[in-house]
Amino acid sequence: MSSVDLQHGLTADDLQAGRIEQGEGTTLSSLTHAFREDGFVVFPRSISGDVVNTLQQRLEDVLRGKYDRGTPPDKAPALIVDSKKDGRRKLGPLGYDGKTTKHNRVLQIINIHKCDNEFQKLATQEAIGEMVAKLAGWEHGARLAQDQVWAKTPGSPPLVFHRDSPYFMFTPDDVVTVWI
Repeated sequence: MSSVDLQHGLTADDLQAGRIEQGEGTTLSSLTHAFREDGFVVFPRSISGDVVNTLQQRLEDVLRGKYDRGTPPDKAPALIVDSKKDGRRKLGPLGYDGKTTKHNRVLQIINIHKCDNEFQKLATQEAIGEMVAKLAGWEHGARLAQDQVWAKTPGSPPLVFHRDSPYFMFTPDDVVTVWI
């Protein structure tokens, strides 16, 4: 997997102004200030389309119980079982059968890095940990507490507004979430 590109960050002000490319005045210092003020920064196109395609295929394999690291993730939905007729896959990506029903749901996998090499490479990218530590002002670096994959099939219900912080029991209690 190629490394992530965290050289081109955008702030909330950039996004509100309609900018999709980093401005000339955007520096690590300005990104850090924006992160501390707004709670987020954005790194568009931080991973390539080829990496996205690879991760999509690997997600499909994990959802079907194919773990290239030999162990399952900590939490995963029921495995998707293909029923093949005429050599064709009945269920599409994420187990979607082409119908929107009340049974469509959001899929969650916790710690996919434990079962899949490509997700492990992404979750443990040194550049991500370094950027998180810089933005948060952590002198001693960052560590991965867990990863999660959330996948929504068409017709899945929305996720309601919530806070995860009551479930985090870290010392110190500083936590940064990275969405990819």
